[in-house]
Amino acid sequence: MMSIFRKEQAAATGSANLDTVLGAGANLQGVLKSGGNIRVDGILQGRIETAGNVVIGPSAKVVANVSANAVQVWGIVQGNIEADGRLEILSTGRVFGELSVGALMIDQGGLFRGRCFMSGEDLDQLGPPEEEHLLTEGERDADDRVVIAASDEPAETSTGNGDIH
Repeated sequence: MMSIFRKEQAAATGSANLDTVLGAGANLQGVLKSGGNIRVDGILQGRIETAGNVVIGPSAKVVANVSANAVQVWGIVQGNIEADGRLEILSTGRVFGELSVGALMIDQGGLFRGRCFMSGEDLDQLGPPEEEHLLTEGERDADDRVVIAASDEPAETSTGNGDIH
């Protein structure tokens, strides 16, 4: 089968082998399921599900949730995207929705509006962020300076060795 991708498009998705193509003149409402790679250049409303990769071409308008291994967006997607691998929003791509991805790449000129959740094995190890501790009068800061009471006068601090700054 002859590749319909330009060279940079094929390289980014990792595969030029297409199992399903929805052409520029096509308009589909429903569920598009495949075990392989899908390219959409037309209008699709509903849902896309595949174990392979999905390319949303520059002329595509997709109002659907997308679930795939990797997704590359050149056109417009309004809906949630789940990608086990990488989601690429290219310079002409527009994505509006919630993302759950392994990795995210947004090219200069690409647009994303929504929320993004990225998978990661070490997320649980990070723990919650530490609360910021506000120093009170008499406490020493990280530079061993003593905090003094606030006033209208210029502040002076002590380094603890008798020097006042």
